[in-house]
Amino acid sequence: MRESERERWKGLFDRYAYQTRHGTELGAARVLDEALAWLPVAAPPDDPARPHIVAGRFQSDKYAWCAPGFVPLKTSDRMAQPDLASYARKRRAEDAAFADDLEFALRADGYEPESVADEEALRALVDDVLAGRVNKSDRTETELALAALAQGLLRLLPAHKRSSP
Repeated sequence: MRESERERWKGLFDRYAYQTRHGTELGAARVLDEALAWLPVAAPPDDPARPHIVAGRFQSDKYAWCAPGFVPLKTSDRMAQPDLASYARKRRAEDAAFADDLEFALRADGYEPESVADEEALRALVDDVLAGRVNKSDRTETELALAALAQGLLRLLPAHKRSSP
């Protein structure tokens, strides 16, 4: 973003902040309308059957400001949170600070990963089975432990791999 654009947006935000604190709702709405006029408009799709593909790249129709090839995901989006957490885990080897900050932001937005609790319980169960802490003389306890282990592993597998023989 060029300096002139940055200054223009800063002035707009300052006016909006003033209108919301000291002005009227109408004044704030006018400032927002002006901001919306500055935002880019999404180009028409290449193919009506693929409305989000513009010039061969993904383009959000709802968030035209999002650059082509990028997907607008919010850390507060409950549907996106598990996938963003998974992405953070996958990126950890390349950029641990990024992974830590993304996980922090997800937790700050209320994300409580069920899979982390499941993974911790699963690890504890695996440790118990491997260390022989499961009562082998009690067949029911052993079967329950192994069934819980199998169910936990299935939950962690991607859906497309669950149905494989």
